[in-house]
Amino acid sequence: MARRAIALAGLLLFPPALFGQTVTVLPALPIYLPGISDSSSPVFWRGDTFAVFQSNGMPILSYGASQFSRLKSQAVLLDSYAHVPLWIESAWMSDEGVLYAWYHHESWACGALSSPRIGALVSGDSGRSFTDLGIVLESGYPDDCGAENGYFAGGHGDFTVTLDRERRYFYFHFDNYSGPDGA
Repeated sequence: MARRAIALAGLLLFPPALFGQTVTVLPALPIYLPGISDSSSPVFWRGDTFAVFQSNGMPILSYGASQFSRLKSQAVLLDSYAHVPLWIESAWMSDEGVLYAWYHHESWACGALSSPRIGALVSGDSGRSFTDLGIVLESGYPDDCGAENGYFAGGHGDFTVTLDRERRYFYFHFDNYSGPDGA
């Protein structure tokens, strides 16, 4: 109770207008996704069909009329399973109907520690099946089997991909788990 009083007093002393930002929380209906996710769940539209990928080592594609409708789900087919487990973390649909997707793949380098890499996929059937284009981004640093973070010995992962305004280049925004501090 004392902490709450201090927080409220702080807001009275420093009104939100001084921070340049405000937040309004409104009630909303929950959105239920049919799959299990332990990563990003990228969405895209193909015409009037809403689609979302969920991943927990293998991707699931769910689709329907909107994010608020009941979604149908199916397993995603891959032409190669060389980079499984994989988590689709970003997707982009071209005007021509080609879907590009990028995945986080974990290879086990040091017992319980993995070394993630980022790979690319392409689909001509709205994400029902993919051709694996392989790994497109990985660390140049050696794995650190003595890392004490509990998860990663190195690598790159947990990312998003964005297309520039001129629609010429994709930019990767990723976490780096490798190299010396500040690398």
